[in-house]
Amino acid sequence: MTNPAKMRTGKDTFRPRARLISVLGEQLIRDAKIGLLELIKNGYDADADVVNVQLLNLKPQENIKIEDVLKNVMITVEDDGIGMDLETVLGKWLEPAIGHREEAKIKNIRSPKGRLPLGEKGVGRFATHKLGRQLELISRSENTDGELSPTEVRVTINWDDFDIYEQYLSDVPVNYEERIPEYFINHSGTLLIMTHARNLWKKADVSKISEALRRMMSPFRTPKSFKIILVCPDYPEYEDLEQTELLDSAHANISAIVDENGVATYEYSFDLKPYEPRKTAPIEKDLRKDNESWGSVERKPTCGGFFITFYLWDRKRNSLRLSNTNLKELNRNTGVSIFRDGIRVMLYGEPEDDWLELDRARYMRTSEAISRKNVVGAVEITQTENPHLKDKSNREGFMENEAYLDFKLLMDSFLTLVHREFSYDRKLIRDAEKAKKKEMVPALDQLDATVDNMRRSLDEALNLANDLVAEDKIDPEVGRNISEILNSSRIALDTASTDTRQAASDALVELDEQREMLLTLAGLGLAAERFTHEFARLTNESTLLIRAISRSAEIGKTPEIEDKVRALETALDSLHDLVIALGPMFYIRTKTRIDVYHVKTLIESAILLNKGRLSENKVRLNLSETGGRLHVRMRRSGLIQVFDNLIDNACFWLGRTPENLNRELKIIIKSAEGAVLISDNGPGVEIDSAHRIFDPFFSTKVGGRGLGLYIAREVLGENKSTIEFIPPEEKTDEMFAGATFLVQFADDIISVED
Repeated sequence: MTNPAKMRTGKDTFRPRARLISVLGEQLIRDAKIGLLELIKNGYDADADVVNVQLLNLKPQENIKIEDVLKNVMITVEDDGIGMDLETVLGKWLEPAIGHREEAKIKNIRSPKGRLPLGEKGVGRFATHKLGRQLELISRSENTDGELSPTEVRVTINWDDFDIYEQYLSDVPVNYEERIPEYFINHSGTLLIMTHARNLWKKADVSKISEALRRMMSPFRTPKSFKIILVCPDYPEYEDLEQTELLDSAHANISAIVDENGVATYEYSFDLKPYEPRKTAPIEKDLRKDNESWGSVERKPTCGGFFITFYLWDRKRNSLRLSNTNLKELNRNTGVSIFRDGIRVMLYGEPEDDWLELDRARYMRTSEAISRKNVVGAVEITQTENPHLKDKSNREGFMENEAYLDFKLLMDSFLTLVHREFSYDRKLIRDAEKAKKKEMVPALDQLDATVDNMRRSLDEALNLANDLVAEDKIDPEVGRNISEILNSSRIALDTASTDTRQAASDALVELDEQREMLLTLAGLGLAAERFTHEFARLTNESTLLIRAISRSAEIGKTPEIEDKVRALETALDSLHDLVIALGPMFYIRTKTRIDVYHVKTLIESAILLNKGRLSENKVRLNLSETGGRLHVRMRRSGLIQVFDNLIDNACFWLGRTPENLNRELKIIIKSAEGAVLISDNGPGVEIDSAHRIFDPFFSTKVGGRGLGLYIAREVLGENKSTIEFIPPEEKTDEMFAGATFLVQFADDIISVED
C-alpha cells in the first residue's frame, strides 16, 4: 500500500507522440477531395491569381504491382501567391494552430488583394499527408513592396517517419534547405509535390475532384483574380472547369438580402414560355415571425446578414423540354451550397448532404414542394459579417453553435417563401396541363384508332411491294427502297404514338403522387387513432391504480408522498380529459354518427385541445354566445376539427407577435344568424396570400402542411356550410385587426333554443 506521506506532486507537459500527425491527417481530412480543396484555399490565402492542380500517373500500367503504381502517382498543387521564406516555414508552417490567420480575421488585416484568410487551424499540412506519403515543398516569397526573395526554400517530409510508435513528435526531424532559386525563377509562389499515394485513383475519383473544383467558387459572386486549373493527362475529359449555361434555362429565380435583424428583402420571377411570366417587386419579410422555433420575434440573430440566390426548375418532362434544360447538367449541380467570400464551404450542397432537409420537407408536404433536385442555390456569407459561423475542425461544415442554429432557422423561413412563390406558378402549369389532358382524352382514343389503321395500311403496302418484287413486276432495288421507306414510316409512327402516350402517362404520374400524399396522411391518422385508443386505456388503468393507492391508510402517514400521489392523480385526470377531447378527431374516416350538437360545447372541446397552446402563447380567449343556444346537425368530430384548426392557427400567429402586446382571440357564436365569428389581433394574413389560404398544401408557416383551412372548408362544405376569410376592408367594429374568419352554417342544419 502506498504511503500517503510519499504521494508526489508537481508539474509536467504534454509530450505528443510522432504518430499524432497521422491521427490528425486521418481524422481532419476525410478524403482526397477535401484535401485538395484545403490546399487550394491556402493558395487563395496567399493572394494567388492561379492555382494549378495536376493529377499525374493515375492509370496503372500492365504487369505492374500495386505498390509500384502507388509510388508513381504524383499530385502537385502550385500557386503564384506571395510564397514563404524560411522564417515563415519554420515559424508558422511547422507550427499548426499558431493562430496568425485567426488573428488577421479578428483585426480585419487583409492581403494586398483585399482578402481575409479562409484557413485558421493549419489544416493544409495535414491535407498533404492525406494525398501522399512523401511531400516536397518549394516556395519563394515576395515582400510587401513586391520584391522577390533572393532565395527559395525547399522542405522534404516522409510522413511514414511519424508512424514509429516509440518516437515523440519532437524526435522526428523535418529536412529543409535554403537555395538559389531553381524552380521559381521569375515570380513568387508555392509548389507542393505529393507522391507515393495511399490509395489507387479511379476515374470516379477524378470525376468527383473535377466537380468539386468546378463548384468551388460561387457562380454569382466569384472572387476577383482567382482561377483554378486542373491537369489530368489520364482523364483529360475532366479538365474543363468552366461553368455551364445551365442557369439560363431556369424556370424561376428568387434572390434575397437578409439583414442582421433577420429581415429579408426578396424578388421573385417566373419565366417559362408559353406560360404567363410573373415578377414581383421587392418584398420585405421578417423571417423570424413565421418560425415558432425562433422564440421572441424581437430577438436579434447571432449569425449576421447574408445573401441568397435560388434557381428553380419544374422537373416535369414537358417543362424541361420547353426550357431546353440539360437534365444531366441539372442533376450534377442540384442542391444549395454555401460560399464564404466567394469560396465554397464543404460539404454543403454535396449529393449526400441535405442540410436544409429539403427532401424530408417534400414528403411532409406534397409532391409540389421543392426538393434538392428542383433547385440550384447559393447562400453567400462573409467572414466580416458572419464571424460566428465557424468551421468544424474536420472542415466538414459549421460548428452547430447558436449562430448556426439561428442561420438554419432563418433559412427554414426563407424556404417557406420559396415554396409559396414557386408552388403558385407550378399550380398554373398543372392546371394548364390538366385542361389539355381533358381535351386530349378523346383525341388519344382517336389517335389509337388512326395509328392502328395506318399500321395496317403500311403493312399491306409492305406486303404488296414484296409480292411485286417476287413476281418480277418491279426492280428488286426499287422494291428495297420502297421497303426502307415504309419501315422508316412505321418506326416514325410508333415513335410519335409512344411520345404522345408518354405525355399522358406523365399526367397520370402526377395524380398518383397526389394520391400517395393523401394515403400517407391517412396512414398518420390511423397511427394516431391507435395511439389515442391505447393511451386512453393505459390512462384509465393508471388512474384506477393511483386512486387505489390514495385510499390506502399507509399514504396518510407520509404527507409528502400523499401530496405527490394527489398531484399524479390530477395529472392523469388532465390527460384523460385531453384524450376524450382528442378521440373524435381520429374517427372521421369511419363516418361517425350525424347528430344535433350544441355548437358552444364543441368549441369548448376544441379549446381544451389547445389549452396548452393558449397558455404557452399567453392568449386571452373570450367565448360568447348571443341570441340563444345554437345547435347544428352534423358530425361531432368534423366540427371539432374545424374549430381546432382555427384556434391552433390563431395561437401560432398570436405567438409570433411581440410579447408586450395583449394577445387576444374572440369567438362569437351568433345564434340568430347561424354563424360563428373567430377573430384575433395578431399579424393577420398577407394581402398576396389571402386568395390562397384555403388551397391544399399552401402554408406560410415554417414546417406547415397547409391542410388545416382546406380541411375546415371541406368538412363544412359536406354540410352545405361555408368558411370565409374577412378582408380588412370588410371588417366591422366587433372584429380585431388581425385574422378574422366567419363560419356560416346552412339553414337546414341549425336550430336555436332560447
